[in-house]
Amino acid sequence: MGVDVVGPQGRAAEELGVSQPAMSHALQRMREQLGDPLFLKVRTGMQPSPRAMELAIVVQGVLSQVRTHLLTAPRFDPAQARRTFTLALSDVGEAALLPRLLARLMLNAPNIDVRTISARHADLMDRLERGKVDLAIGYFPDLGGADVFQQRLFRHGFVSSHARTTRWRADASRRGNSSDCRMR
Repeated sequence: MGVDVVGPQGRAAEELGVSQPAMSHALQRMREQLGDPLFLKVRTGMQPSPRAMELAIVVQGVLSQVRTHLLTAPRFDPAQARRTFTLALSDVGEAALLPRLLARLMLNAPNIDVRTISARHADLMDRLERGKVDLAIGYFPDLGGADVFQQRLFRHGFVSSHARTTRWRADASRRGNSSDCRMR
């Protein structure tokens, strides 16, 4: 009961993150629903009614239960967890990250299974939103927006080796300023 704990409606509204008029309307609806004034005018200001005091105890108990059981994230213990994670990996993500990830999981999370998929970029966001994919690792330029958390995990380069007799020729690409390297 924000008003009981905080005091006047204005401060209670601020504490609850609502406007003072919204607080006033909510309090009026509660008064009508409960058939009780909830607050009484006294010489020093306002005082909760006996019914409001009874309700405050019940409401505080309910809120405590909600905080304890609903708003607390479950603890994740990798050593005890039994779950399958589905990862959407690009070729580079699979080559650069997957072997090290699996080795680490075998040591620290032996009951975790990993399923990898190669999803089309166009389908990936939908699969993430529906929970069909837990994590996407790789270069996915089409993923974005407020619902997507992105973080650079590593930089990766490629090295090419060839015989000294092989000649390379760089051609201007038909797709813009990038270049194609072709072997002759």
